[in-house]
Amino acid sequence: MTAAALSGCDLFKGIFGRNDQPTTAPSTTVAETTAPPTEATTAPLPISTTPAPTKAEQSSQNGGGESSMQGAPDDDPTPKEYSGMVLVDNAFYTDQTLGLAFYMPEWVNKVYARSEYMGNAYSLSFYEKTNYEWGVDENGWDGMGMLFTVYASDTEATGENIEYPAGSLLVAGQRMFLTYFKPTDVRCDPSDQTRISNYQDAYDRQFDIFKSATVLQGREYIPSTNPNHIDLADMG
Repeated sequence: MTAAALSGCDLFKGIFGRNDQPTTAPSTTVAETTAPPTEATTAPLPISTTPAPTKAEQSSQNGGGESSMQGAPDDDPTPKEYSGMVLVDNAFYTDQTLGLAFYMPEWVNKVYARSEYMGNAYSLSFYEKTNYEWGVDENGWDGMGMLFTVYASDTEATGENIEYPAGSLLVAGQRMFLTYFKPTDVRCDPSDQTRISNYQDAYDRQFDIFKSATVLQGREYIPSTNPNHIDLADMG
């Protein structure tokens, strides 16, 4: 993303106070890259910030996706939770519901994560910290700072604008189809150069971090047949 693209920040002028802006991936039935958020019908599971094992450690495990690796001591006084988010405070981030482990050392203490159920779907999203906090504190909207979402549903997303189906895996015994999706507009404060820079620095790494995802053992991962698919590393 170029610096020029960040001029798109002004797209957000006038939208604050509304809760209908997209923060999750598209419906599997429409060819769009955004959709209004759906109310959760079941309580979200707690987001796991347990650091994932290295690939060598994963290979030596007997399944279950549990990590044996302990995080380094953290002297950062930054709160670990903020407005429903959990701070990424380790180079490895594992979502135990999906059974995906991401490697994101550049995002440590700079990015929040949020996971939630939405009917028969589940999403895991990452947000740049300073813009997310600005959006909530100044405008009462929790969509600022969004970097990318991994969206899981019981049917595979289709449509010309769907970005990168990423195969399917078992979640609680049910096969779920994964889709990577990023916001279609820039989610930063257009009036603050520091927040613009913070967002761009994080966003520049978001696709590589998505592709770093490793599927933990026992999830029976199957790559997608979509021509634009991304294959995740399967440790099973």
